[in-house]
Amino acid sequence: GKQGYFTVTAWTSATIVTANIISEIPGAANQYHSEWSREAFDDSNGPAHVTYHESRKVYATTNDSPQKVWLSRTFIYNDFGDSVDEGEDDDDIATDESGFDLELSTDQANEIKWLSSGESLATGTFGGEFTSVSPSGSSLTRKNKNSKRQSGWGSEFIKVMKMGNYVYYVQRGARRLRELFYFFDNDNYKSTDMTAL
Repeated sequence: GKQGYFTVTAWTSATIVTANIISEIPGAANQYHSEWSREAFDDSNGPAHVTYHESRKVYATTNDSPQKVWLSRTFIYNDFGDSVDEGEDDDDIATDESGFDLELSTDQANEIKWLSSGESLATGTFGGEFTSVSPSGSSLTRKNKNSKRQSGWGSEFIKVMKMGNYVYYVQRGARRLRELFYFFDNDNYKSTDMTAL
């Protein structure tokens, strides 16, 4: 649907706020609006990680959403909206190029510690390592996304190093260096301890 922007000046409850209009919703002046949401990022809730993947800017982890990943619109790195404005008469529509977000598929709340782009979007959390890929093998899109846990070693908030198809990260506890790579024979990822080598 159409979007407008406002700044909340007073909060009464989870469903009632007072706000100053910054950008009006086209064709909806002076109307009551029951659907609204807070921006994902602001001065007190910015992303902790950034990378680029498949022509999209990727952000991860905010105070409010520690295991969420946001991907921008393709080639438009400051647009994380999930639709494209088609003009005043048409509704905004979501396309494969639209921005989207994804939450890691896990039964635990794990803060993301790092991101790495390759054949898949690799994500390290305190509780394990994940990859996000399209189930069909094509690019990630809002309709075609999946995250899968690849190991349960856990990661530290230390910058990863990528060499070729290998991602090197520090295991939770900061005592081991691990290598994450795709193991073709088993069609999955393997996380090998590289500390002793």
